Amino acid sequence: MGGHSLAILFGSLISIFFYSSVGESVRDNVPHIHVAMLGITCGLLFLVMAVTDTEHPPAAGMLLGLCEREIDLTIIISLLIALVALAGVKLILRPKLVDLI
Repeated sequence: MGGHSLAILFGSLISIFFYSSVGESVRDNVPHIHVAMLGITCGLLFLVMAVTDTEHPPAAGMLLGLCEREIDLTIIISLLIALVALAGVKLILRPKLVDLI
């Protein structure tokens, strides 16, 4: 849950910047800045997840998906509902799950 929560936070912040008036003018004037910012944000997400011990590589996909569109409250709510549902399934199935490491 921690890695995905951080991805939602970072993705929301970057989306708010990219789709603001300042962010749109930067995107229009500087070629490929959007791609560079996505890479930098993904790297920062990995760093923060490593520092907080919440590593979860699929969270980067959530980050990239959130950054590519204008942020909407329904998107965040649906992601949080999906995260809670997955965490609940994990808790229910914990006795049956096998650690492969």
